[in-house]
Amino acid sequence: PVDSSFPSPVVYYVEGVSNLIQSSQLNIYPNPSNGVFNLKLNTDKALNGELLVTDVTGKTVYSRQLNTSGFYQSSVNLNNCAKGFYLLQIKTSEGLISKSISLQ
Repeated sequence: PVDSSFPSPVVYYVEGVSNLIQSSQLNIYPNPSNGVFNLKLNTDKALNGELLVTDVTGKTVYSRQLNTSGFYQSSVNLNNCAKGFYLLQIKTSEGLISKSISLQ
């Protein structure tokens, strides 16, 4: 019998990293951070997609289009967000890469 006093568990599926983006090509620092994260991405293929940061509930707190090839460097400012854990994702038609980040 199922105890209805407990909510149903939430199931998360993690997609694999494609050949286009390897996790070693993405550096995020400092992590943890007080609000601003530096992002460095090095790839030999064109990336056309979206950079997203979501909170633990899945709500998008930051997004930006990403159209680059080669070396990409930028910053992500989360000063307006609450302290906690977030998920930084780069989504393209070729694949997805995710890294957890911590805001202190």
